[in-house]
Amino acid sequence: MSNMSKRFKSKDERLQYWMEHSRNFAASMQTLKAYCAEQKISHHTFSYWRAEIKKEHGGKGANLPQSKFVPVSIAPLPRREAPIRTELPDAKWVAEFIRHLLRESL
Repeated sequence: MSNMSKRFKSKDERLQYWMEHSRNFAASMQTLKAYCAEQKISHHTFSYWRAEIKKEHGGKGANLPQSKFVPVSIAPLPRREAPIRTELPDAKWVAEFIRHLLRESL
């Protein structure tokens, strides 16, 4: 019997069936359509039951996959009291370096 024509004795049995698919889908790292095609189930029906499971379990979704995005907070950099200082070698070295750059650019 294919997954598309599976018969259930009760709503609880049906719910358990779709919860198992939800857990397997989360572990698969596939897209919803790819998972459904592989399992030979309707992605529309699967989406419906995922929403039902979320309702049934108070929005927790019974281990349904959550967004793969992770919230990130970016804190401002601490303010520096003193400016950043850069020390260069002596003036002769700087002049030679500039001459070298000018020769390379011509």
